[in-house]
Amino acid sequence: MKKQSQLNTIKNQLIILSVVLLQTTALLAQDTLELSKAEIPQASVQVQTSVNEKSISLRWAVDQAVAWKKNLAYGFQVTRFTLYRNNQLLTEPEEINLGVIKPQPLAAWEDWIEDDEYAIIAQAIYGEGFIVEVPQGDIANIVNLAEEIEQRFAFSLMAADRDYQAACFAGWGYTDSTVVENEKYLYRIEALLPSSQDSIREGSAFVGLADYEPLPQPIDLTAIWGDQSVMLSWDDNLLKRTYNAYYVERSENGQAFTRLGTTPIVNLNDKPNQVAERIIFMDSLRQNNLTYAYRIVGINAFGQEGPYSDTVEGKGQKKFTHTPRIKRYQTFEGGNGMLGWEFDSQEESFIKGFQLLRADKATGQYTTVIEHIAPDIREITYAPMLPVNYFKIRALGKAPNDYKDSFAVLLQPIDSIPPKAPVNLEGAIDTTGIVRFRWTPNEETDLLGYRVFRAQSVAEEPVQITRDAIVGPFFIDTVPLQSLNSKVY
Repeated sequence: MKKQSQLNTIKNQLIILSVVLLQTTALLAQDTLELSKAEIPQASVQVQTSVNEKSISLRWAVDQAVAWKKNLAYGFQVTRFTLYRNNQLLTEPEEINLGVIKPQPLAAWEDWIEDDEYAIIAQAIYGEGFIVEVPQGDIANIVNLAEEIEQRFAFSLMAADRDYQAACFAGWGYTDSTVVENEKYLYRIEALLPSSQDSIREGSAFVGLADYEPLPQPIDLTAIWGDQSVMLSWDDNLLKRTYNAYYVERSENGQAFTRLGTTPIVNLNDKPNQVAERIIFMDSLRQNNLTYAYRIVGINAFGQEGPYSDTVEGKGQKKFTHTPRIKRYQTFEGGNGMLGWEFDSQEESFIKGFQLLRADKATGQYTTVIEHIAPDIREITYAPMLPVNYFKIRALGKAPNDYKDSFAVLLQPIDSIPPKAPVNLEGAIDTTGIVRFRWTPNEETDLLGYRVFRAQSVAEEPVQITRDAIVGPFFIDTVPLQSLNSKVY
């Protein structure tokens, strides 16, 4: 009676899952209604295989929600063709009908309803409804129906990917144990939906026992350690066709690993035209300064787990929050400079120390000129200074890539030496009175620019004709042609 009650619950209640669906949105569903039938691609059966020493397992699915829904009542015809034997192509393929595979009837699911994957698939196939939130109205009702089918489709296939036996129970998997070592087969999976209703392109797979390959190891597991937390990430794009989910395991002694939760990690960040190449996983740590080790293991569509990844180890570290602030700075004769800064003394234990950074410009490329300044130091001198110096103080945290920079300040040594006089000045006036001239640029790093002076005769005092200092070693001017002077200086 209890199981019957649970079965009725599956049959009549809605499944609400906190999973972000990567399926058609309501807007996309509405747009699809406007497409002509010729514009909608034909549905097809997609097939995956898994080979072990004595059998070949098949997993398949229709790649469109509506076609999937229509074909539930008809199932799939599985046919095997032997094409090779002892590496020789047979003149006539040997055909074997492996049967029609359909979802088990509702009553058969009764013994399995306490299993999450079976319950989800049973609800998707036989349940009365799924929750979807859309506006009301005639068009909205159509969108609502389309969205419900999409959710049934997505949830059931996701659950089937987590449990191969559940997939077989739903009519989407088959294991062939009659295979022979020196043969190779073509498996054909045909959706038996009547052509009067729709057309679903058949799927196939060409495989033999010799095609067995061990599952690959997940790669590029990295960790960024924080305050009682860690962010793990690993490459998902390279093995996306092999693994559809991962388990994360943790150890506090580097030997005994514990699996974090019973639900595998799935990458739900893919977008239609943008594939998320990495999976991100956050975990909280019981305490800092204790070495933790992590590893991951991938799961394929047959529920098989591959080898473990390499482990990553590290410790949680409390990060500092205070930013150093340069409070005082001064230059002295002889080209020396002094900088003093503020920093919260209570956070000294969270940093390795300070660094002095310098650049020629405020927004320029800063380089470290003094390293290993102790955490309790708040003042430092630097010499010799260049004509222009922008300085920053950097606080270095103990965690990797953990640092904070102060705002930049400008220090210039006492400057009593003017720039050298410009040299190689040359120019010309054209027939319209346009004057163009240039000179060799100065090499002083603290040069602000140039001023241009003009005179009508060599004996008079030149007058400055530039309002601001010009930067480039060239200038263009205009002189009146009606002047009685034949030259301009």
